[in-house]
Amino acid sequence: MRPRTGRHHETDLQAGTAQNSCKQLTIIDIEHGDKKAKAAEKDNAILVQYTGWLYDPAKPQGKGEKFDSSVGRIAPYGFFLGAGKVIKGWELGIVGMKPKGKRTLIIPPPLAYGERDGKIPANSTLIFDVELLDIVGTRDMKGSAVTTAAAAPVTATTAPTPAAAPPAPAVPIARLKPQDALPSAPTAITAIDEMVGDGPAADTGNDVLVHYTGWLYDASLPGGKGKQFDSSRTRNQLFRFKLGAGRVIKGWDQGVVGMQVKGKRTLIIPAEYGYGARGAGGVIPPNSTLIFDVELVELPPG
Repeated sequence: MRPRTGRHHETDLQAGTAQNSCKQLTIIDIEHGDKKAKAAEKDNAILVQYTGWLYDPAKPQGKGEKFDSSVGRIAPYGFFLGAGKVIKGWELGIVGMKPKGKRTLIIPPPLAYGERDGKIPANSTLIFDVELLDIVGTRDMKGSAVTTAAAAPVTATTAPTPAAAPPAPAVPIARLKPQDALPSAPTAITAIDEMVGDGPAADTGNDVLVHYTGWLYDASLPGGKGKQFDSSRTRNQLFRFKLGAGRVIKGWDQGVVGMQVKGKRTLIIPAEYGYGARGAGGVIPPNSTLIFDVELVELPPG
């Protein structure tokens, strides 16, 4: 496999030089990114978009069966470099990238999932296209977040869950009934209980399992639902997170509290409690108000 554009180099398991991409980490710089920006380094909190394939040198660009992608989801994937939360090939291969940079990584089994068998077969070499969207903060020596971007509902992937951010402070919640008119320009998180449910209520600190669908909010459309940008139902995959842990947008951390199991709630979330002026991964425009239908399916043991 030859690089499409840019710089091609290889690194061994200790990040030195080597020759064989089947045994070594291969890095192909497709786009170098913002030349004026600081490069990603250990302890940075970063946001990336990625797609992963099983490596097959007989296929175009070495890309065999695709097994995962963050592209098209509600938000990019975030994690701390050097925290051991992703495979070693990512830890080594993303260091040095700059925001808006794009890099292809060919990762041998010892730096990926090794002999572990599952969705990715044992001893598989993997290939990833990775785009570094932003460096959004750092962590202190204890591993806690110093500065982070708001995380978002994301589906389970082969990459582990990002490190937790500090709990979000409580914010006022506006309550509407299903028959009430929708606000034209909501300024507070708005909750509409479509079905109350009959199980235990979710509280801060609980793990929750939910189904959800999200749209861009447009009060002129039926139900306020504009363009749909994500849905766990489409994937038939429940989403799990801990309430109040800062792993989802503030509108979720606050708006799901109090829901009862089997309950269904609509949340209208202004940009301030969603993705703000930055938006998310090219899927959610800057300063977007969002609307979600959320069903609380279960409160699993923490």
